[in-house]
Amino acid sequence: KIILRDSITGNEITGSPFIFKDADGDGGNAGAFLPTAADSIINLDANKTYLAEIILLDETKNPADSISNEVVEEGAEHMFFFEQVDPSGTPYQLTLPGSDVKITYLDLDANNRGIGQKFKVKTNTATANQLPFRVTLKHQPDVKNGAFAPGDTDVEVKFKLKVN
Repeated sequence: KIILRDSITGNEITGSPFIFKDADGDGGNAGAFLPTAADSIINLDANKTYLAEIILLDETKNPADSISNEVVEEGAEHMFFFEQVDPSGTPYQLTLPGSDVKITYLDLDANNRGIGQKFKVKTNTATANQLPFRVTLKHQPDVKNGAFAPGDTDVEVKFKLKVN
């Protein structure tokens, strides 16, 4: 789940949370966006700032278990990436390719590197088309350095982003 809130009002935006569910995990049946495939499209307004949070759940357990807590607790080994772009700066920031949409990491691991489970999205100009918005969680024990390349992919979901 990606939960997006207006940074001024704190209200969730229309369509939030944006949910992708893969009931049987890796392999097996394909996952899906809920309640419809249209939920893969995240519509944002131009010239606004949004606060976002990624929630990972293991729903094979009853009750569902939050994996997000484990990712944050093991933050020195995990990092979310957006469109496989290496962030830079302090705090980590990146601009989504083909746009002026800026993402800023709001959480840090024990080594002051971003985790990306909580982040800020700043829009400027409207986009003519939908942008790819791939969210990848990498497991990078002993090699986490802020770069996408090292480690293994734990989760990857391809949303779409439109700035109106």
